Amino acid sequence: MNAAWKRQRLSATEIAEILRGEVVGDTAVIIDDVEVIERATATHLSYVGNLKNLSRVRNSCSRLIVVPETLRGELEKYSDRTFILVSSAETAFLSIVAILRPHRLRKSIGISDRAVVDPTATIGADTNIHPLAVIGRDVVIGHSCDILPGVVIGDGCQIGNHVVLYANTVLYHDIVIEDHVTIHASSVIGADGFGYKFVNGGHERIPHYGIVRICSDVEIGACTTIDRAKVGETVIGSGTRIDNQVM
Repeated sequence: MNAAWKRQRLSATEIAEILRGEVVGDTAVIIDDVEVIERATATHLSYVGNLKNLSRVRNSCSRLIVVPETLRGELEKYSDRTFILVSSAETAFLSIVAILRPHRLRKSIGISDRAVVDPTATIGADTNIHPLAVIGRDVVIGHSCDILPGVVIGDGCQIGNHVVLYANTVLYHDIVIEDHVTIHASSVIGADGFGYKFVNGGHERIPHYGIVRICSDVEIGACTTIDRAKVGETVIGSGTRIDNQVM
């Protein structure tokens, strides 16, 4: 937990009210943090999502556990624990995580004087360009974006609104990114694909003239690479989610 956060304490009753769930056990149990069942202590809220994992409660120090309503008949075996019954344990647990471990507030820093921004670039309102970011020629970045340290945006890239590029991400030239896109750290977008042909006993490189287009509402995991097309576009469609280290 971030040391700057004030530790919040919630009782079983309060959590049940938030989740619209039912307490089975001691309604006065207090927790001040969250943890997976295996590592939880007496002041952690935890959860179990199914019958298969319910036996893990026995070896856990957690005193307050969120479980699905379908496990109601199994809980008498664990009478020394308090449970909160809900329809979806994981979803309910994560809603309490959001209360106890809120995201850091976004700070408005503008364009850092330690960033390198080409004078031909256009930067939208309320966009943050962090130190050591590099913005190339004729780049257009929309409003409310966050370009984190070490990001390199090549010439001619077009970036929409509410885009987050995490540290050390690289966009090669002429990449198009639409609105509400998040690209996690150290990803590379728009490098040439592995295109060669065997000519006269050697490998001759095939040039790639296409681009990458990332449509709206996309999240791309860390250290992922997306190659540009030989011609036309490599398109990542709206709503796509890509895991870390995908190539």
